[in-house]
Amino acid sequence: MRIKVPFRLLKIEGNGFHLLLAVKINNKPARMIIDTGASSTVFDKTRIALLLKGEQVADNDQLSTGLGTNSMLSQRVEIKKLKIGTLELKDYPAIVLDLNHVNQTYQQLGLPEVEGVLGSDVFHNYKAVIDFAKKHISLDVPKQKKVAKKKATTSKKKITKTKKSGNKKLVVVSTKKKAAVKKNNKKKR
Repeated sequence: MRIKVPFRLLKIEGNGFHLLLAVKINNKPARMIIDTGASSTVFDKTRIALLLKGEQVADNDQLSTGLGTNSMLSQRVEIKKLKIGTLELKDYPAIVLDLNHVNQTYQQLGLPEVEGVLGSDVFHNYKAVIDFAKKHISLDVPKQKKVAKKKATTSKKKITKTKKSGNKKLVVVSTKKKAAVKKNNKKKR
């Protein structure tokens, strides 16, 4: 199933724009920048701390690159629930960085602060298409496997004798069909 999630165009400077997407992190509203140049989804260490539900932030063994540097210390976290439109990502692994410089710039421009950056890991995995004219991002959402519910049927076993041969016959009778089977058995006798 393909979903469409609206975004806001934020005018940054000159002819530049950022794409702001409303998401939910652990059922709490949050804002993220759509960044096709980001290799991974990244959260701001200060702002994500307000949205975590016991998730542990751990030091990352590798230095992160991008955002104007190639040697930024980072951390990692597994977000219990990240919701983008109707796409629900559970136990989503993400990077945690200090994005204070991004939020300071946004404050100076009179724009809302963001919790993070949605990166190419999401775009690739869910075959994202960004439509600037309609201001939405389309994502493929995997179909949920429906678990078939078994109908509760009870059955009773009944042994009957046939008049002709005297052999025993085992008949399984459903409770719904019990009356009909009894009626048929009477006719056979």
